[in-house]
Formats: sequence, structure tokens, C-alpha cells
Amino acid sequence: MEPIFSRDNPRVKEYCKLGSGKQTRRKLGRFTLEGTRLCEEAVRSGITVDYAFASADWCSAHKEALRSLEDDGVLIFQISEQVEKRISETSGPQGIYFVCASIPQVELSELTEKEKILCLYDIQDPGNLGTIIRSADAFGFEAVVLSRDCCDLFSPKALRSAMGSVFHLPYYIAPDMPAFEREMAAYGKVSAAAVLENADLQAGCCILPEIHLLYIGNEGNGLPESFAQACRYRITLPMKGKAESLNAAMAAGILMWELTK
Repeated sequence: MEPIFSRDNPRVKEYCKLGSGKQTRRKLGRFTLEGTRLCEEAVRSGITVDYAFASADWCSAHKEALRSLEDDGVLIFQISEQVEKRISETSGPQGIYFVCASIPQVELSELTEKEKILCLYDIQDPGNLGTIIRSADAFGFEAVVLSRDCCDLFSPKALRSAMGSVFHLPYYIAPDMPAFEREMAAYGKVSAAAVLENADLQAGCCILPEIHLLYIGNEGNGLPESFAQACRYRITLPMKGKAESLNAAMAAGILMWELTK
């Protein structure tokens, strides 16, 4: 295990660039992970680990996990406290950091076989994105589709919020969401657009039809009206209080539960 003491080490610089830049992640085909639980879930899920950083304290407390990584051929660097301060993005560093190979998206043809797909249209907050994907995983959705202008699925904040669920669900980035909806409809897939008004369906107030695709829109603007009209159904959550709307992650979680209960 090679030690790294310099904050200017090339691998340390690469880790920081991967953590802060979507374009760097795409260019290099890598992403970063931080924390024992998330790194362990990546290993359990078969994610390829290119190399790892570990503090002396983590190595001492996780000897079996360290040995397992070494047996798997993972290149591990023991880092100093100063290096960890540079690379950690959390207030309580746990001492373990991975650089992983990117997870490829599935082909569009594979999605036609799925019965429950969550579709996210221009979600901007990575914390919301990760939370929504974690809920999709919990409620048994089989895939996630993102519009091209969604925030990055592999940003550190999204990965932390998803708590490993990104590793469980296949994903697809749709270059043109209306075209994607038309193609899925041609395969007989029934869609529902989450809206605030003029809905066909009210979750929790009626027996819902079989719905294969659930579309959740941007946090501030929701779904474009022209797109919502193109979906088979418009679905909403009836609200009795004075709040104008729910947080996108909260609304998505309730709707997914209603569609799968």
C-alpha cells in the first residue's frame, strides 16, 4: 500500500476534479465515492473500483475489508490527514474513498421490458435526485430515465443521497424526452405525468389504472404543459393545507408508493 502525503499528488488532484466536475467524470469515465457504507455497497453491487484512498485509522478499523480490496486487486493509497481534508466533502470524514469506473446506461430496447419506470424531467438538485432514486429502489421500480438536462446522477451529493440505490437500478438518459414517451407509448406503455392541476387521477382518492411510466418534473417549473398533455394520464396529489406544492422528492415518493402498493 503506497502512502500519499501531498495534497498536490496527481491522483489527489484527479479525485478532486472528478468530484467537482460533471464533464471530467464523463471524459474520464469515472466517479468518486466517499464513506464506508457507500463504498461497501459499491463492492457488493459489483462496481469496478479503479483505486482507493484510505486513512490510517480506517485501515486499522477495517482490516478484513482492506484485505478483501487488496485480494480483488484494488490499488489502495494510504492518505495523510491533510490529504483527507482536501478530498472529503462531508463534515465527518470516514476515511475511505473510491474512484470507480462509470456505470454504462442501458439500451432503450431494454426498457420496453420493464413494468415500472421512473422518469425525471430536468431535476436540478442532486440531493432531490438521489432521494428520488432511493425511493424508486425501495418501492420496486425497475429503471430510471433522466432527461438530458437533469443534474448528474454520479455527482457526489446525488450518490450520497441515493445511499447505493444508483447501483441497483438501470438508468437511461433520454436525449429527447417527448420522443422517448412516443416510443414507449408505441410499445403499449402507459404513462402518467405528475401535475398540480387539471389532473385525470388523484392519488389516494381513486383506484389507479396500470401505469408503467411516472414522470416527475423540475422542482420549480414542474413538467412542460405540452409534455404533460402528451402523456396518457395526468396525476396529482390532493392537498388540504395551504402549501402550494410538495418538494419534488416527497411528491415522487408518495406517487411511487401509490402506484406500487
